[in-house]
Amino acid sequence: RYSFLAEESFYRMKFFAFALILLTGMPIAAYNSGISGDEFVQYKQGKAVLNWFMNFGEVNDQNRTAVEDPKTLLHLYGSSFDLVTAAFNKMFSIENEYEWRHVINSLTGWLLILFCGLLAVRIKSWRAGLIAMFLVFISPRILGHSWNNPKDIPFAMSYIIGLYYILNYLRNITQIKFKHVLLVAMAIGISIGIRIGGLLLFAYLGLFTGLYYLIISGSLVKAFSPENLKRLKPIFTSLGGIFVLGYIAGIILWPYALIDPI
Repeated sequence: RYSFLAEESFYRMKFFAFALILLTGMPIAAYNSGISGDEFVQYKQGKAVLNWFMNFGEVNDQNRTAVEDPKTLLHLYGSSFDLVTAAFNKMFSIENEYEWRHVINSLTGWLLILFCGLLAVRIKSWRAGLIAMFLVFISPRILGHSWNNPKDIPFAMSYIIGLYYILNYLRNITQIKFKHVLLVAMAIGISIGIRIGGLLLFAYLGLFTGLYYLIISGSLVKAFSPENLKRLKPIFTSLGGIFVLGYIAGIILWPYALIDPI
């Protein structure tokens, strides 16, 4: 009679309650954390990229490193996280710039923890999701770096979100809709925009799509039957859309890549 007390419903309630507690506590803890060694250089690059966009790609002394930085080579990497924090601080005229960078950093850490849990939910159950989320939360390196690591934590977040939506795409491979394509593409785009290693998510997507197609076909021989080959057209079309949209999303905030996309 009381469905909210059923086991899975009860663990789902615990899952979201724990996620809400983390969403409240992590930014508060991050605001009081120290500045990490890379932050000065990273944030300076974020400001340079912001200046480049505000000047519509016109290079000046303030934004030159956005397209050419022989010292740190940061122009060879996407700086989307640093760009977002620079734009946020400028938009709201924030004086405590690094403190608020840490708050935004903690939100990427929170999303990393949340999607680890949601991935476990997809694979098993809400109880598995709650356990996974808790175990990731108490990992000292992940929790500590969530305060002030503007590279690895946002990148890890994008990878987990990418894997989550790749799994979602595979679950719907027989009835693919545009939203499935868009969500995977945007997740991979976010990853590429932080670090070029996000390109590997395309490889994971292709690999697991191929394997999953073989599974639903029944065997390697049946995979090439006329009936199963009809399924390949929408699959190839959706994969092509993901590759194009994901790559565009990945370089849209990356000056060096925009100048020479190929």
